[in-house]
Amino acid sequence: MKQLLQYCERHLHETLEAIEALVALESPSTDKAAVDRCGTEVARRLRALGAEVELVAQRERGDHIRATLPGHGPALSERSESKGVMLLGHFDTVWPVGTLERMPLTRDGDRLRGPGTFDMKAGIALAMAAIAALDATKTPRPPITMVWTTDEEIGSATSRALVERAARDALAVLVLEPALPGGALKTARKGCGEFHLTVHGIAAHAGLDPGKAAGLFHIWVQPSVQIILTSSYMKFRQYLPEGPQRLRLYENWTFPRTTVDRPDFDQIVGPAYYEKYSQIVREDLGINPNVQQGMASGAYRPGRYSLDEYVVHRIANRVLDRVVGPDESASRALREGEREDAMHAT
Repeated sequence: MKQLLQYCERHLHETLEAIEALVALESPSTDKAAVDRCGTEVARRLRALGAEVELVAQRERGDHIRATLPGHGPALSERSESKGVMLLGHFDTVWPVGTLERMPLTRDGDRLRGPGTFDMKAGIALAMAAIAALDATKTPRPPITMVWTTDEEIGSATSRALVERAARDALAVLVLEPALPGGALKTARKGCGEFHLTVHGIAAHAGLDPGKAAGLFHIWVQPSVQIILTSSYMKFRQYLPEGPQRLRLYENWTFPRTTVDRPDFDQIVGPAYYEKYSQIVREDLGINPNVQQGMASGAYRPGRYSLDEYVVHRIANRVLDRVVGPDESASRALREGEREDAMHAT
């Protein structure tokens, strides 16, 4: 470990130069030409590292990059001989071309500032630096597959299939997004989705004007979200897994403007909705994990109701103990899910 650290310290200037070179090539997600210019530089540096590089061509978005490196040294496990580690990230940014003119790349002590530095061109440069350090010190490592995408900031529509294929063949996937505030190591990632809903009907308050309403009760289900549509309100329910045996459940309501504008809105909605459904939430806690097991769609597959597998979670904590130290009691409590605010748990 000391040998690797010494190598990284001696070659820190090379890592900084790589970050600066990538940041200088602005790459907003929707500008294919700009993103491809940055991708050309990423690909050039990967080839210099000894990687076999494939550009996955896209019509409207930037070309994604898939790069592979064979492993060397003794196998780290029985499975690592056939499966390697995947490094995952993106080089598109939210900053339009021209941002560097008003927000130039600068160094402030040990901080490097500029559009795309934090999220996440530094992660790509650090990945290449880590591989260079392992190879220069002849440290055994498994085969490595890198996937650098170009549409992460706008939903990963064109890169999703590429990421899923590569991940299925990997022993482990490391997402090199930026660290938590203070530099804390991330041991899990979450996903998100965007949905557009169009509801047709005549809105009315179910408790006051039920005869005026027109529309059907409808439930639309995704593995971790339920959206319930009625003619008088919309409710969505979120299931947030916090561990193999812990679940946080949220319920949220939205009402039509005609209902919200009523002067007696607070008096009516409280007893009619919040009190009743708070009781339902408590009753549902015991069955929701089982319901989730049976959910499936074209986008999701049923699986364990947990952000990360139990064994992986434990290994991640062991790594944190070695790097940060086991005496960080607050950090340990957070990682083990012993939060006081975890009120809804199974």
